[in-house]
Amino acid sequence: MYAAASRLPANRLYYHWVARTSLVVGFVTLTVQVVLGAVFVESIKQASPGAFHYSLEGPFAWLWLVQATFIAILLVGSNLYFWQSRPTAPAPFLTGLVVVGSLVTMAPAVLFPKGFFWIRYVALGVAVLLSLLHWLISRPRARAITQDLRRSSQVTLAVTGASALLLFLLMGVIRTTARSDYTIYGVMKESDSYGIFQAPSKGFYP
Repeated sequence: MYAAASRLPANRLYYHWVARTSLVVGFVTLTVQVVLGAVFVESIKQASPGAFHYSLEGPFAWLWLVQATFIAILLVGSNLYFWQSRPTAPAPFLTGLVVVGSLVTMAPAVLFPKGFFWIRYVALGVAVLLSLLHWLISRPRARAITQDLRRSSQVTLAVTGASALLLFLLMGVIRTTARSDYTIYGVMKESDSYGIFQAPSKGFYP
């Protein structure tokens, strides 16, 4: 946004370099977060099956589809940027495969045959690995002068950045709704944590 608004070439190049660097850092951390997220969900499944099934099958299960959609946008957006900023021969093919994998990842559970829901996780893993490969291929071979971004690249960066922000906010919402109306799932509800305050006996206050 700053790059598009600035009229000074030096400022535009600087903001474009910041945008590129931020996208790469965010993309690399996204790949790590996908792995850690899978471990976190599996730990919830083992430690609190009730919270796990309520989150994935309860009234807020649709939030997981929204999260998968944001992850798909981040993966596709990152690959589009790699293709637009530094075109390579395999870029269109890799981007197309990531788009297919992302569509499978964000597909509702009813579209998968019974017993084949694991295909979603395989598709997500493949999309992440292909995105990493695309990033490695698109890296400059030597230190190059930062070039001005095209309008299409600016739009891609803006949409990808906004999706990343919404994804981080949504993760907190999913963690909160997973416990339903419990303060500690299966142990104490929120209504149990409320009570009438009992004033201490005489002698504590003048």
